Amino acid sequence: MANEVSRYGSGATVEKLDAHRRYADAFTRALRDRPRKDDRFTLQYVDAFAGEGFVRLRNSSEIVPGSALQALDTIDRPFDRLLFIDRDLKNCERLEQIVAERHDGHRTAVRNADANEEIPAFCSWLGSRHGRMVRAFVFVDPFAMEVDWTTIEAIAATKRADLLMLFPLMSLRRNLKRDGWPTLEHQTALNRFFGDDSWRILYSTGGDSVIREGGDREIVEAYAGRMKGIFAEVVDPQRTLGSAEDGSLFTLVFGASNPGAADLAVRIARGVFDAASGLQRRMRLD
Repeated sequence: MANEVSRYGSGATVEKLDAHRRYADAFTRALRDRPRKDDRFTLQYVDAFAGEGFVRLRNSSEIVPGSALQALDTIDRPFDRLLFIDRDLKNCERLEQIVAERHDGHRTAVRNADANEEIPAFCSWLGSRHGRMVRAFVFVDPFAMEVDWTTIEAIAATKRADLLMLFPLMSLRRNLKRDGWPTLEHQTALNRFFGDDSWRILYSTGGDSVIREGGDREIVEAYAGRMKGIFAEVVDPQRTLGSAEDGSLFTLVFGASNPGAADLAVRIARGVFDAASGLQRRMRLD
């Protein structure tokens, strides 16, 4: 399987996967015997852009397990159910082969679908009475701005899911031009990503000029501010992953939807971000 890997990891990959692994392990450990040892929550993992299972690191011969495989191998308690979503049929076929080879088909579903359709459907079920004894960890790892705000809203509305999202900072930079309003095409994409035109607060107008002020920190805060309106708690590490030079500039954002468990989720997320902070020593988002 490793010889068939076609997906290449960017400069952000190692740190992203480290944070993902740490949170998946901590999530399952924290909920291992909740709410009671003899009546535990069913723990579900959802990967919105699951890929093909393995990732080849750019400028390297090293091949590492991707987020989907890391979720299959949580240390303390296995996830009871896992849902892998990807729009690429070949990625799904490779994932299905890996799942079959590992004999994990009884707890794993692979869907060749659009995450913006599949996740809201899952969240509708999770937020209903049928999902009362289920808790979920949703990982959203888009290449660019493929995630609709309605998908993020659906996750928050469940009150039973934690979200870890790779925030596509470089893609936002490209859409949010510095001098003048973005093109109409980019404005449409930004409205879909933010859920409205709140991204316009990043611009100042005076006379005939329109200028985007501030930098990466302001872009992240604009989105995190939107998240704070729908999640119980939101955390971001206030630092970057990857680099602008190779087009792989990202950061992470975390949202806890369950008000009763948000404090614990936030402590875990902050611990994860702190532990990962030394891997690449990236700049702070100032």
